[in-house]
Parts: sequence; structure tokens; C-alpha cells
Amino acid sequence: MALVANYPRTNFDLVYKESGLFLRALYNGEEGSYCLSMPVTNDIAMASGRETRGFPEEDGRYSFQA
Repeated sequence: MALVANYPRTNFDLVYKESGLFLRALYNGEEGSYCLSMPVTNDIAMASGRETRGFPEEDGRYSFQA
């Protein structure tokens, strides 16, 4: 499963984008999801998700030029 989100406005005046890559998982007979990676484009959003919720967030500011 994949997640792609654009947050143009938030309660904390943060503007950022994030994505996530999830696998379906089974643990002790209970089904759920496991997040492999969650790149974000804002340092505050990254720290918030990583420190308070335990998400594997990382710097996701990439640019490509042809």
C-alpha cells in the first residue's frame, strides 16, 4: 500500500508533502500494516511524526532535472 499526501495548510501552519510505503503484516495472529519508509518535506513534520508517533520519517526533499 502507498500513501501520497499534500498538506497545503495545517493547524500548525506547516506546509508539507509526505508519502509512505506500507506492507500488510501478521503479528501474533493479528493483521495490520508495517510502514517501511515515510519521506516528508518539512523538518518539523518529520520530527513530530518520528518522535511522538514512532513513524520512520525521513527527509524527502528531492529534485530531479532532465
